[in-house]
Amino acid sequence: MKKVDRPPATGSFALPRASGIPWFAGGFSILAIIAALIGWAILQGRADARHTAAVTTANLSRILADHFNSSVRQIDLGLLNIADAVSRQGNSNRLNETAIDVAIDRQNARHPNLIGFQFLGADGRLRYGSINTADTGHIARPDHFLSLAEPSDGGLVVGPAEFGRNPRQWRIAVSRRVNQADGSFAGIAICSLSAQALTESYARLDLGRHGTVALADTDFTLAARFPEYDRPNDPGVSSKVASPFLEVIASGAPFTQFDYASAVDGRRRLATVRKIEGQPYYLLVGLAEDDYLADWRRNTVWFLLLGALLSGMLLAAIFTLRRHLDSSEAAARTVRESEARFRRMLDEMPIGVCLFDEQGRMYFRNQRFVSLFGYLEADVPNLAEWWQVACPESGYRQWAQERWQASASEAAAGVKEIETVECRVRCKDGGTRDIEIAGVTFGSHFLTTFFDQSERRQAEEALRESKIFVQGVLDSVSNHIAVIDETGRIIATNNAWRQFSLENSSEPGRLAPNTDVGTNYLQVCAGPASSTSAEAAAARDGIRAVLDGRLPTFSLEYPCHSPQQQRWFMMTVTPLGSGQKAAVVVHSNITERKKIEEEIRNLAYYDSLTQLPNRRMLHDRLARTLAASRRSGRHGALLLLDLDNFKPLNDQQGHAIGDLLLIEVARRLGANVREIDTVARLGGDEFVVVLGGLDASEAASRDDAMAVAEKIRSALAQPYSLTVIQEGKTAATIAHRCSSSIGVTLFVGQETNPHEIFKRADDAMYQAKQMGRNAIWFR
Repeated sequence: MKKVDRPPATGSFALPRASGIPWFAGGFSILAIIAALIGWAILQGRADARHTAAVTTANLSRILADHFNSSVRQIDLGLLNIADAVSRQGNSNRLNETAIDVAIDRQNARHPNLIGFQFLGADGRLRYGSINTADTGHIARPDHFLSLAEPSDGGLVVGPAEFGRNPRQWRIAVSRRVNQADGSFAGIAICSLSAQALTESYARLDLGRHGTVALADTDFTLAARFPEYDRPNDPGVSSKVASPFLEVIASGAPFTQFDYASAVDGRRRLATVRKIEGQPYYLLVGLAEDDYLADWRRNTVWFLLLGALLSGMLLAAIFTLRRHLDSSEAAARTVRESEARFRRMLDEMPIGVCLFDEQGRMYFRNQRFVSLFGYLEADVPNLAEWWQVACPESGYRQWAQERWQASASEAAAGVKEIETVECRVRCKDGGTRDIEIAGVTFGSHFLTTFFDQSERRQAEEALRESKIFVQGVLDSVSNHIAVIDETGRIIATNNAWRQFSLENSSEPGRLAPNTDVGTNYLQVCAGPASSTSAEAAAARDGIRAVLDGRLPTFSLEYPCHSPQQQRWFMMTVTPLGSGQKAAVVVHSNITERKKIEEEIRNLAYYDSLTQLPNRRMLHDRLARTLAASRRSGRHGALLLLDLDNFKPLNDQQGHAIGDLLLIEVARRLGANVREIDTVARLGGDEFVVVLGGLDASEAASRDDAMAVAEKIRSALAQPYSLTVIQEGKTAATIAHRCSSSIGVTLFVGQETNPHEIFKRADDAMYQAKQMGRNAIWFR
């Protein structure tokens, strides 16, 4: 608090009217300067916005050109792979179709966004490829084909934009000559870039609401454009670009920037045209003035508003000063109004305020003072009366009064401010309050403040009780809970957290490292690499993302196994709220839920008796085996078997014995097939065996499948010793012989209907039963 001198009384005085002229001249000069500065800022802002747009279009055009060349290089690698597959076959007149198809399928799988790889023979006909053989692209045109058929090193050719027949869309064909081992012409490898795919990639750029990208070849044909517009989907009708893009292409300039009005939507744009290095294509990237000048226009409005505001403030100041110079009475009235506002401000303050003169007379007290203590002017007209009623006990009053007077005397002498005095005072209603008395001096007067500490202490006590309550709530929750600050330091934990840390600590009786209050919990996730290092890194990144505000919440399931059991937990991280950069970390034990999910999965996909895959899982495994057969070209087999004489055993000995037989059959089946094969139970006494990856030869695959079937038939025909224990009875062992009838069928990847495979196997099994059972039949 500072010592403030009371301002001297101000008398009335007036200046000659002419004395205001320099103020007006200076004010209008400032207005002119403000206008000039704002005009310069507006023009400079527009120039900066255009420069930024020019740099942006130049950078985007370079990125898109590099992307186009990268796509061409990827296609060329695929074409070289196909050419290599052809050349490795020597000079044979008959090419290995499987090897070339595999090479083409591999490239198509690697590049799904391209319009298919193809191979055209030396006669110009399409030999291999997934695209309609009637559509050979630009390479079928004699001039292109003959140019590639001429003896050369097989260079890459990027064709002009054209409209394909299948699929019906605009594209860019990329082709390469393919030679046989002796260098003779074997054909052409070709693949096409989809104009639609290029347009979709342009759409992902940040071009503003009205930005545009166009790709055109050196024949002025538009290959791709964003945004798209209707153009003829007719191979006989070309789509030419318009001026000034056409003029730039015709000039052959490698890089050009210009402003133009679009013929499509009429908007003015700043464009960059760049020739793609090494390719017969040009790129145009344009940003609309409506977009790149949007911020400038908004800023211009703000500049103008600011100029108007400053001008208005300056004019107001000038006219206000003129009024004050013209009338001393207005100045005096302003002083009086200011004093009244000061008094109102003091009266509305939330703390008690009193004003004393040098004799100790209390000539002002605000409403808060009266509401705190209840004393009116008649009760305490001066400082002496205040101490008399506020501290009725003489010894305490003397101590408090001496402290106050000593501090006030030093402040009045200019040594320092009035030090705060803490004391307990009696109110008019007989109650007491703990207060802090402080103040400042201005001249010989004192402004004294009375701050009630009772409410603060009550608030502190309420806060302490609230913390105890919150901690009690946390400790009553069974989940493990910790609160961390923005650095990851733990600031609070519950009892479940501390107990779990003690139980899982490597040091008995001590909490696990970095889990106690004051330690950094993120260090738990930054330890040495282990089997859970991936989960630890994910947990650290997730907690950091929530603390930084990049994620609203984060959860992670992770294993935390103990020597006694396998356990699973879920960590949930949520912001603490209230604008604080802190988070609540909750670990919940979800082991029981995991067990239930595993049981549900087993019920859905596995037979509850034999634990073999059920019908649903069987269809999934068969589909995978068919897919693998399509990729490898190897055959697979399906064995459908039915137990002979199972029903009599089930009816005579009971379902318990029948179940034991089915379990033993499942065990023997699993022991006689490979790990990659599938054994499933359809229901009752029917089982299915799926064999995959046999052989590319049908005869060899049949022999392998029949050998496995014979092995299974022989194993199932061995005697069974079935022991059943019934409640209240001794264990009973039953010897039983059981044979099987097995139907075998082959399949290869071209077959896509599992129903037909099952039907052939079922017919074969029926034939085996007709033969007298305990037999194998192939169909």
